Amino acid sequence: MTVIKEKVDAIVSKKGSIQVKILVLIVLLILSYFMSWKIFILFFLLLSFYVVVCCKMLEKMDTIKYNDIKDTIKTGDIVLFKTNHSYDVPEFLYYRLAPTDLSANMWSHVGLAIRCPKNILYIWEASEDPSWDYMTESSTSGTKLSNFECRVRNYNGIVAHRKILKPLNDNQIQKIYEAARITKTPFKRDLLSDNQLNCAEAINILLQQSGIQYIDKNLITPGDFSYFNGNDDIWDKEVLISF
Repeated sequence: MTVIKEKVDAIVSKKGSIQVKILVLIVLLILSYFMSWKIFILFFLLLSFYVVVCCKMLEKMDTIKYNDIKDTIKTGDIVLFKTNHSYDVPEFLYYRLAPTDLSANMWSHVGLAIRCPKNILYIWEASEDPSWDYMTESSTSGTKLSNFECRVRNYNGIVAHRKILKPLNDNQIQKIYEAARITKTPFKRDLLSDNQLNCAEAINILLQQSGIQYIDKNLITPGDFSYFNGNDDIWDKEVLISF
């Protein structure tokens, strides 16, 4: 049984997006002014709905061992993540609680599987935390190429795999390689920036540049790549990965 665990480092941390913290704190102050102690009831209801959404989704998903699927994962497969960790309360409310409650979908991060010609499996992603990028051979945040098994095995949370239903042809795979190589942007910390990308925006742009069907909407979240939010004609239902 997969268990929902949440770890928040601090009430407010210097890590992460300062704009997110300011925005959340302003909203909390406004709500506190108008709702007084009732804000605690609101928070309890939102948190309860968050847990219910996560548990309901997990109940609908099968689990498979990584060793049973590692040789069948193909370029174009989707990898979905739900983290158990937040820097602080504002980041938990903004990146975890609000998106889950509004979209009824628990995923907080998304990546794209890429199997290179040497048969090495990677995840192309845009992440906030610095980690090793196999394209630049350096530790970086933003868009990067991560080792698939290391990323999934060491992830502090839940990971699921969505198999692409129609395997990509050689031309499409080559376009993904090229798009991944040239798409280098920082992770989106500035909420108003057009020069930074969050994880879902990065995957969507890569699919678009590669000539593969992509999500045509302005505000894209990891949940948009979930089976439970559609796209069931492109990728199969997500399956939880275990070790």
